Amino acid sequence: MVALWYMTEGTSSDEENANLYTRGVNEGRAGEFLDGEELLAILDIFGEDGLRAYIVGHLEGFDDAMEGTKEEASRVCLTRDTPLVRRHEGEGGGEGGLRAGGGTSAGVR
Repeated sequence: MVALWYMTEGTSSDEENANLYTRGVNEGRAGEFLDGEELLAILDIFGEDGLRAYIVGHLEGFDDAMEGTKEEASRVCLTRDTPLVRRHEGEGGGEGGLRAGGGTSAGVR
């Protein structure tokens, strides 16, 4: 006896898996959430290999987006003369120092 789900499961070629992976990467980078109905449709049409390619691509795209956000945030925070970090001259014997905020010295040493 063969399980019904096994008989109706689709299959996918290497090219289709590559396309599903790329689609997953693009959607992951865009911050789209995984939709259960869409995942089931991919499983029905392309099988386990296609679903795996899509999910792996989605996770890697999401990870790429998160790394890009972290890099951008650190670049903004460490850039000289931004609203987040300003260089203050003349404190501590003429040495410059970095201070968070818009340049105010209220309570920050």
